[in-house]
Amino acid sequence: MLEKIIQKYQEFFASSKREHIKPPHLVNEVRLFIADNFEVDSKKLDKIYHPSQIAIYPKKEGQEYLLSPKTAAFKNPMAYKTLYKLRDVINYLIETEKIDEETRIVIEIARELNDSNKRWAIEKYQRDREVENRSFATAIGELLKEKNF
Repeated sequence: MLEKIIQKYQEFFASSKREHIKPPHLVNEVRLFIADNFEVDSKKLDKIYHPSQIAIYPKKEGQEYLLSPKTAAFKNPMAYKTLYKLRDVINYLIETEKIDEETRIVIEIARELNDSNKRWAIEKYQRDREVENRSFATAIGELLKEKNF
């Protein structure tokens, strides 16, 4: 195992491109370890999987559902929540045959996603304005009751 790592580093430094080394997949490493150290049928090794490799939505004739939207492009929980909800809606539309593979869906994403502190500050500002607006409404209501106004 150590020889493989040393060989990878030597290849990296010998290369003029100096490309990033792709990390090995855990499932593949487990398969190799079991195959090297134990006598196991290759068909049984093919049954080893990672939960992310499971297709959640089975394919029906002519229908292909969206899978997990997990991506390394961003790591924002609010964005993931939005993508998962969007996936559920689109899969529902596919299931009810409202859309098909020819349908084009355009999704626009905001440049900036608010963090929890900013969302809290916006909610607080809106609550404060609500209270202020109620006090203005009662003051205006009292002024309307006066005869001279």
